[in-house]
Amino acid sequence: MGKNQESYEMVNHPTHYNKYDIEVIEMMRRIWGDEAVILWCRMTAYKYRMRMGLKPDNSIEQDLKKEEWYLNKASLLETMSAPRKNEN
Repeated sequence: MGKNQESYEMVNHPTHYNKYDIEVIEMMRRIWGDEAVILWCRMTAYKYRMRMGLKPDNSIEQDLKKEEWYLNKASLLETMSAPRKNEN
């Protein structure tokens, strides 16, 4: 891994997803809604699990961190979009 790659954040809010006023995943929520983005996050986590250690220049650890990030994001979105018990 090159020196620039070592200092580049690849898991938690990488720069390549933050070139706009809001992060790309937030744009996706606005366009397709939380339910679709939750499913996409789960599918993306699965992709990282299945390819871990197979893609050149991606460590198993990095793929596991990405899988965890997407699973956590899906859980957060589920919590945020779940109806509250006190609502009618």
